[in-house]
Amino acid sequence: MKTFYLLAIYLPLSFLSCSIDYENAMKEKLDESIPASQLYNVKRVQVQKGSPKITFEAKQGIVWKERQETELFSFKFYEYDNQQKVLSSGKAAYLLIKDNHDAWIKGDIKGYSSRGEASINTEALSWEDESRILKGNAENTVRLEKDDGSLLEGQGFSADLYTNTVSFSGGIHGKLKPEDKNLEEETAK
Repeated sequence: MKTFYLLAIYLPLSFLSCSIDYENAMKEKLDESIPASQLYNVKRVQVQKGSPKITFEAKQGIVWKERQETELFSFKFYEYDNQQKVLSSGKAAYLLIKDNHDAWIKGDIKGYSSRGEASINTEALSWEDESRILKGNAENTVRLEKDDGSLLEGQGFSADLYTNTVSFSGGIHGKLKPEDKNLEEETAK
């Protein structure tokens, strides 16, 4: 019986003397799992010399401070020239953008550039902001279509916006309209 009383006294005291730091561990987990802000029907306009230059819209935006990234759902963008005409536009189901402006885009991606007179359609792309490279992955097909009827489809898409060049690593097919009207149409296979 004396042993029971000793256990009854010492057992609770031993638990009280343990100092496990649950507070900091829980705080770190919560910081990673709780967004800094969550916004609905988001619209952001970048203005240059008093006129809109780029407009971003999304049905939902989630800002993650600790991860230094923002998620946008049902995303659209528009880029304007000095006369407020749309230079390029695009949409996707999902966009993840890092604070360094690198991005991953997924789901029913459609874009159009009036400068390039071309559209792009695919399911997944990544953007490397510093090198200005837009890439598709090896599995997804990227479809490029020019206003003149030229069409290219393939996997392993890469576009260098500094040099204005496009490449595919495989599965490429389509047709190119020649700039010289005297040349025949080329078919890629």
